[in-house]
Amino acid sequence: MPVLAPSTRMQRDLAGKGDYWSFTGHQRRQHAHGLLSYPAMMIPEMMGEMLRRLRIYDRSISMVYDPFVGSGTVLVESMLRGLDFYGTDINPLAVLACRVKAGPYNAKSVAAAVAQLLKVQAIDHRIAMPEFPGRAKWFGDEVSRALATIAHSVRRLTAVEVRRVLWLALANVARTVSNSRGTTYKLHKRANDEVPAVAEDVFSQFHERLSASSERMNQFWKQLEQAGHARNGRYHGEVRIDCTDVRNATTALPPAGVDLLLTSPPYGDNTSTIPYGQYSYLPLNWVDLDDIGSDALDLTIENPYAIDRLSLGGSILGGDARAEILRPMSPTFANVHTRLRLFPKDRQKRLTAFVYDLHVAITCLAPRVRSGGHMVWVVGDRRIGGRSIQLSAIVTELLAAAGFSLQACLQRRIPSKKMAMRNSLGKTMQEETILGFRRD
Repeated sequence: MPVLAPSTRMQRDLAGKGDYWSFTGHQRRQHAHGLLSYPAMMIPEMMGEMLRRLRIYDRSISMVYDPFVGSGTVLVESMLRGLDFYGTDINPLAVLACRVKAGPYNAKSVAAAVAQLLKVQAIDHRIAMPEFPGRAKWFGDEVSRALATIAHSVRRLTAVEVRRVLWLALANVARTVSNSRGTTYKLHKRANDEVPAVAEDVFSQFHERLSASSERMNQFWKQLEQAGHARNGRYHGEVRIDCTDVRNATTALPPAGVDLLLTSPPYGDNTSTIPYGQYSYLPLNWVDLDDIGSDALDLTIENPYAIDRLSLGGSILGGDARAEILRPMSPTFANVHTRLRLFPKDRQKRLTAFVYDLHVAITCLAPRVRSGGHMVWVVGDRRIGGRSIQLSAIVTELLAAAGFSLQACLQRRIPSKKMAMRNSLGKTMQEETILGFRRD
């Protein structure tokens, strides 16, 4: 991992005693943080404290950007501090969650919609069920009809910001009532002896989730209003969330002038680490993508693996040429890539694909940060072919090539980051590294 002298000012301002940054015991996700169950969510209190200390370190920080925004932990903590925020993600489910949290939010309209949807308690057999690859495998016929009935009722509501709240609640339920195991983020059929969900489960879980979501949103917006950051369901700062690929500089990216880029990127390609796309596939097929936004394209859910293939490291084409581009920039990558030569060829290809895509993303992101601005990355090392991949060192080297100097390096255990029990990554991922950078 990168070595840094403790005399660096950012290092001193961010450092905590002992195991401080692990935030052990902070498993409960309050208000808006609990709206969506999503893989590998960051601890809100940790990100909140990170923002607090960074703003002491640099009081000019007013705009925060998270290019891998996920379920929106950094978004919510930024809003609670009245900061402008920009977030991007390639996953429409993540974008839906963030757009719900960003508002606008009309408590009375949501309450009326909740009351209306709580009355929906029986299947309407006149409603056509959606057709998508694997529907019959992953959902029983009765469950599908119940989900279709709820979705039809959501579509009849007028305001898109209200529908989004309900779509998010339905997305949460769709996965739990599916035939996929709940012990893994990948799509795996439940064991034959497990009791499948029935229509009553769908309606009861949706009603429970809907009521809880409404209450969580009310709590969140009350906090914003009490802090003077919102009024009448409108946040006072600027918030923008885009469903986009940050490797494409021509797509929506924040304007130059970002004060702080704060993020926790994927640790590797989704296929061999955390399959965000597989996890999101079933929920997204019950949600109207048009309500998420025009940037949530249908092609991202054409099959269970589409999002993962579009994500960092999703394509292993051009491996040798890409490796030669990376070697001069990252000695750590070069060393690991060489050591993997005796392993099956796909090991080198997977490593190269992910690191190259990360390099392209950094190349697009770096100009967005103002001169003298900051990046903070929370990263975890992983293993390929039994070899440790020091992602923290690779990120440091790639950012150095992009004009950023390392200012802080802190270690944290991850006792409560939400990982699937049967995901092999969970066995090896015990620590993360917090890396702080300054644009030279």
